[in-house]
Amino acid sequence: LNAFCEKGFLVEDDVERMYIYQQTLGTHTQQGILGLASIDDYENNLIKKHELTLPKKEADRTRLVDTHNANAEPVFLAFTHNQEVIKARIHDIITNNAPYGDVTCDDGVRHVLWKCSVDDSAFFQAEFEKIPYTYVADGHHRTAAAFNVGKARK
Repeated sequence: LNAFCEKGFLVEDDVERMYIYQQTLGTHTQQGILGLASIDDYENNLIKKHELTLPKKEADRTRLVDTHNANAEPVFLAFTHNQEVIKARIHDIITNNAPYGDVTCDDGVRHVLWKCSVDDSAFFQAEFEKIPYTYVADGHHRTAAAFNVGKARK
């Protein structure tokens, strides 16, 4: 982590913002919004889980998040409300702006990132506040670990 910061791979934003994140493997491309989720939403079951976690793996992930003071891998949350409005704004951003970062890893997965403006970030936040529930699509152990660390630090 320190080496990434020293090399300028990771920098702190000057303002709070979200990002559009796109992954492509072969002919499959998926896009989403990179942002933060609340541990309160997890605790209050506004972030829905559909898998049980393995206690040992959850404990290992919790120690990792606590030690690194970060959850270094994304969690994918899905939602059913406001999809078309959110998709349209994502499409507008990626069509009208150059990517902030674009890299293809050794495994063949291409990762592309666009910075959202403050206005775009506020738009997404407002739209997500209208969504009653999100669903963990991938990352049950990572989500549980983030919750465990957050709760312990409150």
